[in-house]
Amino acid sequence: MYLKSSLLTEAEESAARNEKNVVDEPSQPVHVVAATGGGGRNHRFSSSFDDSLVRRGAACKMSRVTLEQRLPDIAVNHSLGALQPSHALSCTCAKAVAQDVDHGRTLSHIMKRYYCTHPLYPIATAGRPMRIVQVGANTGDNANDHLVTFLKSGVAQGVLMEPVPWIYKRLTTTYQDHSATVRLVNAAMSEQDGNVSFMAPNEKSSGWLPQMGGLHLPPKTLKTLTKKGGLRMFDKITVQSFRFETLLAHADWHRSKTPPDVFVVDAEGYDAVIMRMVLDAVSALFGSQARIPIMQFEWKHIGAESRVKLWNDLAALGYCVMQVHYDDVAIHSEVLQQAIGRVESQSCEASYDL
Repeated sequence: MYLKSSLLTEAEESAARNEKNVVDEPSQPVHVVAATGGGGRNHRFSSSFDDSLVRRGAACKMSRVTLEQRLPDIAVNHSLGALQPSHALSCTCAKAVAQDVDHGRTLSHIMKRYYCTHPLYPIATAGRPMRIVQVGANTGDNANDHLVTFLKSGVAQGVLMEPVPWIYKRLTTTYQDHSATVRLVNAAMSEQDGNVSFMAPNEKSSGWLPQMGGLHLPPKTLKTLTKKGGLRMFDKITVQSFRFETLLAHADWHRSKTPPDVFVVDAEGYDAVIMRMVLDAVSALFGSQARIPIMQFEWKHIGAESRVKLWNDLAALGYCVMQVHYDDVAIHSEVLQQAIGRVESQSCEASYDL
C-alpha cells in the first residue's frame, strides 16, 4: 500500500544524498553526565511553554529537490480502504532512501517529511508547534532516539516521561537548555494515577541494561537476565505513575481541540497496553474520530499475537503501520488526505524521501 513517486534524476538523487539536513542524527556522540541539580519531584513539570522559541525553519533545511516539485506526478496505486484488517502486516508506508540503512522509514525521516515539507503536513501551517509525547525517554540521547535532535532544534514542544530517578537526572542534562519547549516528567505511564512498582536498572548497569526497565520485565528478558546474572543490576522500586489524560492535563494540552501530533513509547513489553490506553484516551478527550497522526511503539517484547492484534486494530482506525528495526511506526491516513486534497481518502503513503 503506497503512493509512488519516482521523479528524481540520478543527479538530483546524488545532490539530495550529499545535502546535509540539520535534523539528522548528530555527527558526533553526545556525552551526558549526571545533573548536579534538579531532577527531583519539584521539577516534574517545567514552566509554561514559550511558543516564541519554536522555529520551524531551524529544523527544516531541505534538499535541493523539494516536494512541491514532485507533487504533480504522485499517483495513487492502492488505498487503505481496500485493506482488510487481517492483511495489515502487508502495509508498506515509506520509500527507501538511497544508501540509508533504515530505508528512510525511521521516525526522524517521517517527521521531517510530514512536518518540514510544506504543504505536505497541515500541522506545519496550523499556527502552533508540533506536540510530542514520549513515554520511556531514558537519557534522551541514545543512538536509537529519533526525537532528540528534532526537539533540540526548537521546532516542537515535548512532554517526556522517564520513571527511573538516576536515568531521569541524565535526561534533565540532555534537555537542560530547552526547558521552554521540553517538559520532563519523573514518572511512569499506567492505568492509574498514584504509585506503581517498577523493575529499574540500577546505576551499576551498563550497555543496553539501562534501557530495559519496566513495570514488568518481559519473560524472555527475565530469563536472559537470570541466566547471565544480570538481575543483580535491577532493583524493584516504587515510582509515581500518571494516566495519559493526567499527563496532558499537567502539560495543559487537554484544553486543545486536537490530540498531540506524535506519540512514542518504549516500555519493555508494556507498549501494547499503553498504546491501547492512549488510543482510548484520545477518543474520550478529543472525540471518537480523533487520532494522533504519528505513533511509534517497540514491538520486540510484546509477543506476536498481541502485536498482530494491535496492527489490525490500528489499520481499522485508519493507520498504516510498518516495522523499523525493533519499532513499529503507525501513520494515520489523514496526514496525507488533509495535505493533498486530490489524493483519495484513506491513502496511506506518498513515498517521499529527503
